[in-house]
Amino acid sequence: MPAGEFEPLVSIVIPVYNGANYLARAIDSALAQTYPRIEIIVVNDGSSDEGATAAIARRYGSRISYIEKENGGCGSALNAGIAAMSGSYFSWLSHDDLYLPTKVAHQVSVLCSLEDRQTILFGPYQLIDENDRSKGFVCPHETASHEQLSKPLFALSRGAVHGCTLLIPRTCFPSDRPFDESLACTQDYDLWLRMFPRAAVHYDPAILVQSRVHPAQGSKTIPTAVEEGEALWRRFVTEVSPAEAERTEGTHYRYLMHLAAFLAATPYAAVAPLASDTARKVLQSTLISVIIPFRNRIDWTIEAVRSVLAQDHRNLELLLVDDGSDDDVGPLRDIAESDPRLRCFRQAPMGAASARNFGVRQARGSYVAFLDSDDRFCDGKLSLQLAHMLREDLAFSHTSYEVSREEGSAETIDTSYFAGQVYPAIIATCPIATPTVMLRRDVALHHPFPEALTVGEDGVAWIDIAAHHALGAIPAALTRVRLSRQSASVDPQRYRAGIANILAHCLQHPAHAGHKPELSQLAEALSLDLRRGASSLVQHKKIWRSPFALPLAATDIWRLLRRGTTSLLRLGPATTWRRARAWYIRRRMLHRL
Repeated sequence: MPAGEFEPLVSIVIPVYNGANYLARAIDSALAQTYPRIEIIVVNDGSSDEGATAAIARRYGSRISYIEKENGGCGSALNAGIAAMSGSYFSWLSHDDLYLPTKVAHQVSVLCSLEDRQTILFGPYQLIDENDRSKGFVCPHETASHEQLSKPLFALSRGAVHGCTLLIPRTCFPSDRPFDESLACTQDYDLWLRMFPRAAVHYDPAILVQSRVHPAQGSKTIPTAVEEGEALWRRFVTEVSPAEAERTEGTHYRYLMHLAAFLAATPYAAVAPLASDTARKVLQSTLISVIIPFRNRIDWTIEAVRSVLAQDHRNLELLLVDDGSDDDVGPLRDIAESDPRLRCFRQAPMGAASARNFGVRQARGSYVAFLDSDDRFCDGKLSLQLAHMLREDLAFSHTSYEVSREEGSAETIDTSYFAGQVYPAIIATCPIATPTVMLRRDVALHHPFPEALTVGEDGVAWIDIAAHHALGAIPAALTRVRLSRQSASVDPQRYRAGIANILAHCLQHPAHAGHKPELSQLAEALSLDLRRGASSLVQHKKIWRSPFALPLAATDIWRLLRRGTTSLLRLGPATTWRRARAWYIRRRMLHRL
């Protein structure tokens, strides 16, 4: 809609107390506005300067509306101006600040571009001294995104909202006494804290206001300024709901930690420990569900269980999913009876993927962590990883880990380099160890492990999740992974089957299949591994029999697979299957001859 079709009346309210030094310049900047439909209301809050402030205001005559009242503070003067205004929008101009000529016109044009015209606008500002000389700029958009700044409490919780940059719809004000008149210094932030969560807020990066810095400002001269400010910021800790904190920062914990860091560098640093302590309580109250699928290996499973129950994060539940064990699970049930945090389930043997998915569905926690029955968590694993995820607002994270082998050797595997937006690179290589992973439960529910696969199912899940969420990584090795001859990364056949399963899944996935460079790298890795395996078999004069029961020289394995994967990449699964079937028929006929 063109700006001319939306021209609401805007009321500029100028509260003043003993402001003869700067008032005329403020009024002049309001009268210089290029927007035609404005009214200017000057409220003299009982000035005691022998009429100097009143004389300046009166000389503007009918060009402004002038109100005199008994002294009651800035809040009472603003309330008087709001009560007298005829406009649909309120614009505050302190008597010692200045508007640039396009302030109102620009903000009305921004409103024209928004669907909701009952939106509160605010923006950056310029600092000036007593003689109007520039002292720099305050530009929140230089350190935060537009999306963040348009969240109601984001800029407010960082002290980045200047009242004179605001344009407020009249409908946003409480009907009775908007500003708290008992507050001498924080009446503005008190109202914004009450108002912003119930309104739409929009940040615009245009600099339209000059804010004067001078020794006579109330924040520097009023004795109770710091005490009043501390009371205000305690409300930011105690009165902002978890839901509003999550809306602002992604998680309640992240909101409190950012608030603590901000307050520590202000005159209100005494409130920072309250924010930090509250953040710790939020962390400790977050329920984590740990899922251990197992089949037999009872002694190892008991070690895994004890490593979970010994975690310093006490608010956890452990879901033990028996995937059809033949061994006696009585010792595990004895542990469950002694610790109510452990819940045991049993299912027919369906594989680790099915057991993990079952555990996710039964979980009650906001976050889930996975642990294999032959592995163990290190001390502090859950608390450190949860704090990292809440602080960074992550849905998906992993850690480095310690590997122990059957012969007794051990080493640390550092995977901290693998973080951020790892998709689609994760298709070609995925260093994530499943026992190091923690997820938000809603993400785990939305991206289950593929139960048709018995190997590589975790890699498929991580690729699917990474396509939608950034990956967090912790350098510390917080899990001990036990490697045996049956481990997928050690057993050549399981390793190759895992890669083949991941490759097949990606080729059939509508999004993954488009990432040809990464798929080619994965296919080449599989071909090279098979080539090494084939060379070893030839050296020992062995042959491999295909599923068709036809003899196939080991040296041909890697060539066949390379051609197959190339065909999958270029022609797709259907055509590749037809070509493979035709090859088989020809080979069978030749074999009979």
